[in-house]
Amino acid sequence: MSIEIITNTIFTPSPSSPPHPLHNSQIPLTIFDRVALYSHIPILYAFKPPMPTNESMKEGLSKALNLFPHLAGRLTVDNHSRHCILLNNAGIRLVETRISDTLQKHLPLDHQRIKGS
Repeated sequence: MSIEIITNTIFTPSPSSPPHPLHNSQIPLTIFDRVALYSHIPILYAFKPPMPTNESMKEGLSKALNLFPHLAGRLTVDNHSRHCILLNNAGIRLVETRISDTLQKHLPLDHQRIKGS
């Protein structure tokens, strides 16, 4: 199986949207965030046909980043040495890829069993 990287960019909120009222604020992490602070959770989105276009996915992601600015912020430490998120619209890493194989061959899911449960 070969993997081709189409784009590897930092994706930021839509520039046409007004800045969030809390732009450049530091938001303290919740207790749940502090417990999972050093965990990295990669996400793979897969869809059954008909699939949305990459451009429609980017448009939806841009809207989400405008509504939830903490997703595009950066972890930092405030003046009390507490971890927090700086709402600076720095963006998220977005990697678009193409693979030469089907996802179904690599997933151990039995779709018929899941539907019947």
